[in-house]
Amino acid sequence: MQCRRRRAAPGHDHAGPSAWGPLRTQRLLFPATAFRSRRGGPVLVVAALTAGWSLKGQAVQTRIQALLRKSRRGLNLAAVFVGVLVLLVLPQVLGLFLSEVMTIVGLYVCSAWG
Repeated sequence: MQCRRRRAAPGHDHAGPSAWGPLRTQRLLFPATAFRSRRGGPVLVVAALTAGWSLKGQAVQTRIQALLRKSRRGLNLAAVFVGVLVLLVLPQVLGLFLSEVMTIVGLYVCSAWG
């Protein structure tokens, strides 16, 4: 009696990496939940802010120190409000995986502070 060989499912007819092709390799390395191009905007914003701070940071610090105490307190409250707003919006922009990474990093930072 002869055994009949089953046909492979479409797209699974070759087993080796040489037959994967660029599309299969891309799907393997970058699945659907990976970093997407629309999520690159926040990275560019952070890069622009960092570059701006390195160019004008010292001047900004001296102007902030020259402010009156009451004005400086209002500026600090506004900075805290913007920071909390960013932390609330960022998980929506980044997606599930990077949001969980942020959570874990935040827990380690909080545990390092004691």
